[in-house]
Amino acid sequence: MVLSFSILAGFLALAAADYSAIRKNPLLSGIFGAFGYLAIVSALAEMAFGPIWGAPAAASAANIQSGIVATVGVILAIGAGLLLVWSVFLELPRERRRLGLRPGQVVTSGGYALCRHPGWWCLTFLTAGICLARGSGRVFVSSIVMTAANLLLITVQDRYFFPQLFAGYDDYKKSTPFLLPSVRRRK
Repeated sequence: MVLSFSILAGFLALAAADYSAIRKNPLLSGIFGAFGYLAIVSALAEMAFGPIWGAPAAASAANIQSGIVATVGVILAIGAGLLLVWSVFLELPRERRRLGLRPGQVVTSGGYALCRHPGWWCLTFLTAGICLARGSGRVFVSSIVMTAANLLLITVQDRYFFPQLFAGYDDYKKSTPFLLPSVRRRK
């Protein structure tokens, strides 16, 4: 229950950060943003490293298969986590510098040329990897809550916040899909 609250509070704080940015309050936007990311990272850490329900099982053939699934989960989680950090925190500033864009201009290159919210996929695969690695019902439920909360946030961002925050976002919406990546070449 506390884990789900932390997840929901984190995404709500990120929405409040965007709303504060629209209202031209950078201090409040920064505070809400920092709290939101901290809450979500804390929830991910609890999902990945926190205690799981039930006692460990005795060694068996099923545990060996489970070990393989857990290893795949760890690899998936690490890869998706690295891609998440790249797409949300590193790629945007890099592309802004490379293309000479100001903070209020939309980035339409890199992962953001494929779909408008590539970070959603990264977080979804990160939580899926954690689910495979942990094999816990609690982690599975938390993963569903996190994925749904993230989808709700990006839907609100895409519809209400980003068109007000980024010049050219409405044109970007017309040329780039919401979530399902486009492999066609952008002109």
